[in-house]
Amino acid sequence: MRVLVRRVLSAAALGMAAACGSDIVGPPSTTPTQEAIGAALVEAGVLSNRVGGLAVLALAQIDSTAKIGTFDAAGIEIAWDLPDIGGGGVRDVGYFSGVVGWTGLNVSGKTAEEVFAVGASGSGTSVLTNGSVVVNQCTNNRCGEATYYKRTPLAFYNGTSGSFTLTAGSFTGSGSCATSGGGGVTAQCTATHGQMTGSFDFTAQLVSGTGNATYTQPNATYATLPSVQVVITAQ
Repeated sequence: MRVLVRRVLSAAALGMAAACGSDIVGPPSTTPTQEAIGAALVEAGVLSNRVGGLAVLALAQIDSTAKIGTFDAAGIEIAWDLPDIGGGGVRDVGYFSGVVGWTGLNVSGKTAEEVFAVGASGSGTSVLTNGSVVVNQCTNNRCGEATYYKRTPLAFYNGTSGSFTLTAGSFTGSGSCATSGGGGVTAQCTATHGQMTGSFDFTAQLVSGTGNATYTQPNATYATLPSVQVVITAQ
């Protein structure tokens, strides 16, 4: 049965759906907690302005977590290949491989008190599956990035130094997480769950809001971290 899952979408995602004349549909398996995780991460700037407005939907596929310090955390590998909606005629093709974490998740409010994200991003289809990146540096179309967000008082930080390493990732099976159809555009979303292993650390600088000038995430090793691999494509 195909069920509308508009409830997991941000305003940007709804705008894209409306622009395409489409509905976002999928299996009725996303829990309120998953929906809250997706919305809270995007509010905190994770995957900002990427995945064609469907970042909430992609991140809502996280279904299991483990502790990294005080944070609930999960690994993510997200890849997308979407039509250009800005009129430039170039497809939006990219990826992010990394770790996200949060504290103080408010399921009803779909917010979190703190959020961090660290990993590798780039355009194209060469998703990082094994290797390292340096935060705030790009090499061969692959960039290291890190962000930290605090809700109270509101503050956003961008990574200035550090590293992210992915030594192993294992994903088995796959299932549909959503489909959008109509207006000549059909997007397919698949999610595969598994584990990731590696390490990271970073320092980030305050770019907006109120708070300390810097935030430091000490070196953390993650082993068999619950993770999700999401692929979103559209013709």
